[in-house]
Amino acid sequence: MKVTKETTDKCEVILTVEIDDKQKQKLLQKAARRIAKVAHIPGFRPGKAPYNIIVNRFGEEAIQEEATEDLTTKVYQDAVKEAGVEPYGPAALEEISWEPLVMKIRIPTEPVVELGNYRDVRVEAEPVEVTDEEIQEELEKLQAHFTTAVPVERPAQAGDVVSVSVVLTDPETGEEVASWEDNNRLVENEEAGDLDLLAHLAGKSAGETVEFTHTYPEDFFDDDLAGETVNVAITVDAVKEEEEPPLDDDFAAMVGDYESLDDLKAKLREDMLKQKKLQQESDLTDEALEKIIEGATIKWPQSLEEQELDDTMEREGNSLQQYGIDFETLLRIQKKTREEFREELRERVQKNLRTALALGKIVELENISVDSDAIARESEFMTASSQNPEQMAEVVYSPSGQRVIANNLLTEKALRRILAIAKGEADKAEEPAAEAEETESEPETTETESAAEETTAVETETED
Repeated sequence: MKVTKETTDKCEVILTVEIDDKQKQKLLQKAARRIAKVAHIPGFRPGKAPYNIIVNRFGEEAIQEEATEDLTTKVYQDAVKEAGVEPYGPAALEEISWEPLVMKIRIPTEPVVELGNYRDVRVEAEPVEVTDEEIQEELEKLQAHFTTAVPVERPAQAGDVVSVSVVLTDPETGEEVASWEDNNRLVENEEAGDLDLLAHLAGKSAGETVEFTHTYPEDFFDDDLAGETVNVAITVDAVKEEEEPPLDDDFAAMVGDYESLDDLKAKLREDMLKQKKLQQESDLTDEALEKIIEGATIKWPQSLEEQELDDTMEREGNSLQQYGIDFETLLRIQKKTREEFREELRERVQKNLRTALALGKIVELENISVDSDAIARESEFMTASSQNPEQMAEVVYSPSGQRVIANNLLTEKALRRILAIAKGEADKAEEPAAEAEETESEPETTETESAAEETTAVETETED
């Protein structure tokens, strides 16, 4: 067997494997015996029919197809070993010819991640403050939350909440098409719903009915009403005026355990400042990571990208099922084919791959690790805080669940390290290492790294 290796710039190796006639014949003989064992050939016990009988009965192509199994397992493994290739995932049989026997195999190799001078990346943190105007806006949101609707004995006007009974009838037959009861806040026209209730109900009191004809737009969400013209009868059942509580000490006590409005304001300022700082750190981390990726060289095999696309498509489908939507229904609504939808996801998948691979390299260079105690604490927290602890425990303590937790903790630590570096706060004495040291309890590999463990299968794409 002769093996030649060609390295591409897409993290792939193409092996050309030439097999001499002697080994080829052994492969065909072995394949023929397997066929003979399962095929009933008159005059011969299972597996004992001569090679020429198998060829005459089933044809040479059938034997060659059967022999491909050995080519893509044992011969492939020997070729990979001889070429010194470390597969990053399943290989693909791209081409095979039998005269002479030569096969070409495309093998994905480990992604290339070169971060350059990532420790020179810097970001600027602006001072964070909470203004009095922002405090007032937050108070007004709370005020709106505690607003009540009080019945009034006057005609409805803009801003009122009106309880109504609505009946739709067919203009020709007079038959009822639909009916419902609702509470509606009368708003200005630019905010109005389809029936523009403000225009019809302003000036009407409880007990009055207004009637008019209405045509629904063709793209109305209810197919039964889309494009239809109906007679509308709206009866006002009650008119209510919204009352906001005054912003005083009593309001503060209503909101929570506060002695005064000033105490409430102080707490709002504290919480909002904390949230702003967290948001700023998140934004700065994203900015620093983006700069690192911009200055990096990151490549990966195409097979990894396609697998990530497959996984993303599956997650999208599972997410839709939670809302009772079938994936094919979504495609019909969006007027897209499955391939078009898949291609629209490619840019997002590529961005996710760059991020994941860059973070993985940071973990390696910065010697970042998580120990078993940290994983155990996070597992206990997730289980205890779940509404269904028993069900959550089954997920959390499964091998895949522990791997996800380890990966999440690694990612969090890597992001914190990136921010520290970008702010110039990383320990100057702590230089990045070329190789990460092994820890006492080594975390599981990341999702993108785990593909490297799948090295035994060759997927057949084409055969000649």
